[in-house]
Amino acid sequence: PRHDRLGGGLFLLDSRTGEFEKKLSGVTRGFAWHDDTCFVVDAQKGVRIIDNDFEERDCIHLPHGSVPHGLAIDSENKLVYVTLSRHDRIGVFSLESLSEVDSIMLSQKFERSERVRYHHHANDICLDGDSLFISMFSSSGNLKREWFDGAILEYDLHEQCFVGSIANNLWQPHSVKIINGKLSFLDSMRGALRIAAHNVETRFNGFVRGLDHDGSYYFIGQSIHRYFDRMK
Repeated sequence: PRHDRLGGGLFLLDSRTGEFEKKLSGVTRGFAWHDDTCFVVDAQKGVRIIDNDFEERDCIHLPHGSVPHGLAIDSENKLVYVTLSRHDRIGVFSLESLSEVDSIMLSQKFERSERVRYHHHANDICLDGDSLFISMFSSSGNLKREWFDGAILEYDLHEQCFVGSIANNLWQPHSVKIINGKLSFLDSMRGALRIAAHNVETRFNGFVRGLDHDGSYYFIGQSIHRYFDRMK
């Protein structure tokens, strides 16, 4: 709470001392490094392209009101995948033209509804070869009915189709990553770190989102619960 005055943004933390410094202000969500470039999802500005000195060099503008969250970089094909949560789709953008070149719809529910949004509430994504792994709050698209059948879905980029659910019965999952060859993610409402099938590595008391691994240690973001009414 004493750091609330700093506002949102991108921060650099020294994990040994606990000291941190704000490098970028904004309504930031996911981010990913590619070589010496950081791609930062800003809910108001788009995907901000930051150099190694944390100076903004360019920006990918996203559809208005799409509420972006996670992203993944495909360096081989020079593409960036961005989860547009409110539109229930994954936007595919060119790193050369900085424009949208394709779109992956999670279902046809969004296209049939002009007012209702967040049918699935996809958030984070992970690219591994031709597979795109997507975390979402409702795999059936019934979030507006308070049905939290969360899942991790796999989309085959080569065949351009969904393979199916990799993990089911999750409660607002986030932070999908491949760590040491294993699919890992956070079952956020339960405060659980999941590594591979049926393995709950550990649990926390708060809402967890944000996952990394340095070869020895896991780094997990934890925040105060905003959903106590759902916990009961």
